[in-house]
Amino acid sequence: MKLHNLILLLIVSLLIFGCAKPIKDGEWKYTSKPINGTIQNDSQYLSLGETFRISLPHPPTLNHLNNREWEYARIRELNIDRPESKEEFFSIGPAALDNNIYSLTINSYYNDISFEQHVKKYISDIVPTKLVLIRGNHLINTFTKRSSYHGYPTIYLIHESKKQYLISRIVHSQSKIYVFDVLTSKAKPSPFMPDEAKKWMPNREMVYDQQWPFFEHMFNSIEILK
Repeated sequence: MKLHNLILLLIVSLLIFGCAKPIKDGEWKYTSKPINGTIQNDSQYLSLGETFRISLPHPPTLNHLNNREWEYARIRELNIDRPESKEEFFSIGPAALDNNIYSLTINSYYNDISFEQHVKKYISDIVPTKLVLIRGNHLINTFTKRSSYHGYPTIYLIHESKKQYLISRIVHSQSKIYVFDVLTSKAKPSPFMPDEAKKWMPNREMVYDQQWPFFEHMFNSIEILK
């Protein structure tokens, strides 16, 4: 494995396996370090520098079930300055019942880079590091669909293993290229699972037809502010 892939794997591992403490006295508490972003309206995450905003899959005080999800949710931020770009990363999950990992990565390029170049870089560098962490990570299918989002070129990607999906949507918005992806299980909901929790577990048709409501809700909540 190449050195840069090992570094990427280490970063992703740290992002995924970090822990969050339960919320106390209305504050955001963490075991490793304070989170630089803030929570707005008890339902949205606002990044440091107010560069982007995204809905939280588990708002702190929405209801009893989500309170429990919030307490166990693992949350990470990452900000990297490179010679060619600045990268901002936000990830939440897994939580208590919801084992999904929701991630948003925003790249601001200082020099021109084509959308195709970024897509190739994501597929070659980032996807393999995430697939290494998938249980039963043997890749059995991939899917690509191109479209537009508010007039910007976008691509919808699926990397399917025996047990999980990595679902990604990449958008080229002016000088920024952002990626929203979700690592989700292919397991079927248990009959004993609360109805509220079933929205986190898409079936195959939802994934391939781009009809998973929770993914669309999260993606459509993204606001690029700067």
